[in-house]
Amino acid sequence: MLGHLDFSRPDASCDGLGAVLSQVTSGKERARSIAFGSKSLNRAQSRYPAHHLEFLALKWVVCDKFSHWLKGHTFTWTDNNLLTHILTKPKLDACKQLWVVKLAAYDFNIKYIPAPKNTVADALSRAPFVDGRISHRLIRESYEVLQADSEKLSSCSVQDLFR
Repeated sequence: MLGHLDFSRPDASCDGLGAVLSQVTSGKERARSIAFGSKSLNRAQSRYPAHHLEFLALKWVVCDKFSHWLKGHTFTWTDNNLLTHILTKPKLDACKQLWVVKLAAYDFNIKYIPAPKNTVADALSRAPFVDGRISHRLIRESYEVLQADSEKLSSCSVQDLFR
Protein backbone atom coordinates (compact mmCIF):
# COMPACT_ATOMS: atom_id res chain seq x y z
CA MET A 1 0.00 0.00 0.00
CA LEU A 2 1.35 3.42 -0.89
CA GLY A 3 1.72 6.13 1.73
CA HIS A 4 1.65 9.91 1.63
CA LEU A 5 4.84 11.85 0.98
CA ASP A 6 6.19 13.59 4.08
CA PHE A 7 8.27 16.64 3.06
CA SER A 8 9.61 17.03 6.60
CA ARG A 9 11.65 13.82 6.27
CA PRO A 10 15.25 13.98 4.99
CA ASP A 11 15.84 14.00 1.23
CA ALA A 12 18.32 11.31 0.23
CA SER A 13 18.64 7.67 0.96
CA CYS A 14 21.78 5.90 2.07
CA ASP A 15 20.09 2.55 1.47
CA GLY A 16 19.43 2.61 -2.27
CA LEU A 17 18.53 4.33 -5.50
CA GLY A 18 15.10 4.63 -7.03
CA ALA A 19 13.95 5.75 -10.46
CA VAL A 20 10.79 6.15 -12.50
CA LEU A 21 10.71 6.16 -16.28
CA SER A 22 7.67 8.16 -17.30
CA GLN A 23 6.28 9.76 -20.42
CA VAL A 24 3.70 12.41 -21.19
CA THR A 25 1.51 10.92 -23.90
CA SER A 26 0.00 13.07 -26.63
CA GLY A 27 -3.09 14.96 -25.54
CA LYS A 28 -2.41 14.40 -21.85
CA GLU A 29 -1.14 16.76 -19.16
CA ARG A 30 0.32 14.24 -16.75
CA ALA A 31 3.17 11.79 -17.18
CA ARG A 32 2.40 8.10 -17.20
CA SER A 33 4.80 5.74 -15.45
CA ILE A 34 6.42 3.25 -17.80
CA ALA A 35 8.83 1.46 -15.45
CA PHE A 36 10.24 1.64 -11.95
CA GLY A 37 13.75 0.73 -10.87
CA SER A 38 15.56 0.35 -7.58
CA LYS A 39 19.04 -0.68 -6.53
CA SER A 40 20.56 -1.29 -3.12
CA LEU A 41 23.76 0.52 -2.35
CA ASN A 42 26.85 -1.40 -1.30
CA ARG A 43 28.72 -0.36 1.83
CA ALA A 44 31.08 2.05 0.02
CA GLN A 45 28.26 3.66 -1.98
CA SER A 46 26.18 4.20 1.17
CA ARG A 47 28.91 6.57 2.37
CA TYR A 48 28.89 8.72 -0.77
CA PRO A 49 27.94 12.38 -0.27
CA ALA A 50 24.53 13.41 -1.64
CA HIS A 51 25.91 14.96 -4.85
CA HIS A 52 27.86 11.78 -5.65
CA LEU A 53 24.76 9.65 -5.01
CA GLU A 54 22.72 11.84 -7.37
CA PHE A 55 25.31 11.41 -10.11
CA LEU A 56 25.53 7.65 -9.45
CA ALA A 57 21.75 7.45 -9.81
CA LEU A 58 21.90 9.27 -13.16
CA LYS A 59 24.61 6.95 -14.49
CA TRP A 60 22.91 3.79 -13.19
CA VAL A 61 19.45 4.65 -14.51
CA VAL A 62 20.54 5.85 -17.96
CA CYS A 63 23.42 3.44 -18.69
CA ASP A 64 22.27 0.33 -16.87
CA LYS A 65 18.63 0.13 -15.82
CA PHE A 66 16.72 1.84 -18.65
CA SER A 67 19.40 1.83 -21.36
CA HIS A 68 17.36 -0.36 -23.72
CA TRP A 69 14.58 2.27 -23.77
CA LEU A 70 16.71 5.41 -23.77
CA LYS A 71 19.55 4.69 -26.21
CA GLY A 72 18.94 6.41 -29.53
CA HIS A 73 16.20 8.68 -28.18
CA THR A 74 16.24 12.19 -26.77
CA PHE A 75 14.94 12.40 -23.21
CA THR A 76 14.93 14.68 -20.16
CA TRP A 77 16.29 13.74 -16.76
CA THR A 78 14.47 15.62 -14.00
CA ASP A 79 16.18 15.92 -10.67
CA ASN A 80 17.90 18.31 -8.33
CA ASN A 81 19.76 21.46 -9.31
CA LEU A 82 23.17 19.91 -8.60
CA LEU A 83 23.17 17.71 -11.70
CA THR A 84 22.35 20.53 -14.13
CA HIS A 85 26.04 21.48 -14.28
CA ILE A 86 27.84 18.18 -13.58
CA LEU A 87 28.43 17.17 -17.20
CA THR A 88 30.18 20.47 -18.00
CA LYS A 89 32.24 20.70 -14.82
CA PRO A 90 35.94 21.12 -15.74
CA LYS A 91 37.41 19.04 -12.90
CA LEU A 92 35.99 15.64 -12.02
CA ASP A 93 37.56 12.72 -10.21
CA ALA A 94 38.34 9.54 -12.17
CA CYS A 95 35.07 7.83 -11.21
CA LYS A 96 32.92 10.74 -12.36
CA GLN A 97 34.96 11.08 -15.56
CA LEU A 98 34.17 7.44 -16.37
CA TRP A 99 30.47 8.09 -15.75
CA VAL A 100 30.55 11.12 -18.07
CA VAL A 101 32.11 8.97 -20.80
CA LYS A 102 29.37 6.35 -20.40
CA LEU A 103 26.65 9.01 -20.46
CA ALA A 104 28.11 10.59 -23.63
CA ALA A 105 26.41 7.90 -25.73
CA TYR A 106 22.97 9.25 -24.76
CA ASP A 107 21.12 12.36 -25.96
CA PHE A 108 19.49 13.95 -22.92
CA ASN A 109 18.86 17.16 -21.05
CA ILE A 110 18.92 17.66 -17.31
CA LYS A 111 16.07 19.78 -16.01
CA TYR A 112 15.81 20.96 -12.45
CA ILE A 113 12.38 20.50 -10.89
CA PRO A 114 12.01 21.52 -7.22
CA ALA A 115 11.22 18.60 -4.91
CA PRO A 116 7.63 19.65 -4.10
CA LYS A 117 6.83 19.55 -7.84
CA ASN A 118 8.87 16.41 -8.62
CA THR A 119 6.90 14.26 -6.21
CA VAL A 120 7.45 10.82 -7.75
CA ALA A 121 11.23 11.07 -7.87
CA ASP A 122 11.34 12.82 -4.51
CA ALA A 123 9.21 10.17 -2.83
CA LEU A 124 11.57 7.45 -4.06
CA SER A 125 14.56 9.20 -2.52
CA ARG A 126 13.00 9.68 0.90
CA ALA A 127 14.26 7.67 3.84
CA PRO A 128 12.14 4.57 4.52
CA PHE A 129 9.43 4.74 7.16
CA VAL A 130 11.17 2.10 9.28
CA ASP A 131 14.24 2.99 11.29
CA GLY A 132 17.29 2.81 8.99
CA ARG A 133 19.24 0.78 11.54
CA ILE A 134 16.63 -1.98 11.34
CA SER A 135 16.75 -2.20 7.56
CA HIS A 136 20.55 -2.34 7.67
CA ARG A 137 20.42 -5.14 10.20
CA LEU A 138 17.99 -7.15 8.07
CA ILE A 139 20.31 -6.91 5.07
CA ARG A 140 23.74 -7.20 6.68
CA GLU A 141 23.43 -9.39 9.76
CA SER A 142 23.14 -13.15 9.72
CA TYR A 143 19.82 -14.81 10.33
CA GLU A 144 21.17 -16.51 13.47
CA VAL A 145 22.10 -13.17 15.09
CA LEU A 146 18.69 -11.67 14.28
CA GLN A 147 16.91 -14.76 15.58
CA ALA A 148 18.92 -14.74 18.82
CA ASP A 149 18.06 -11.07 19.37
CA SER A 150 14.37 -11.68 18.67
CA GLU A 151 14.23 -14.53 21.20
CA LYS A 152 15.20 -12.06 23.92
CA LEU A 153 12.09 -9.94 23.20
CA SER A 154 8.43 -10.63 23.75
CA SER A 155 6.39 -11.36 20.61
CA CYS A 156 4.66 -7.98 20.89
CA SER A 157 8.05 -6.20 20.92
CA VAL A 158 9.21 -7.98 17.76
CA GLN A 159 6.08 -6.83 15.92
CA ASP A 160 6.55 -3.28 17.18
CA LEU A 161 10.17 -3.35 16.00
CA PHE A 162 9.08 -3.83 12.37
CA ARG A 163 6.29 -1.23 12.35
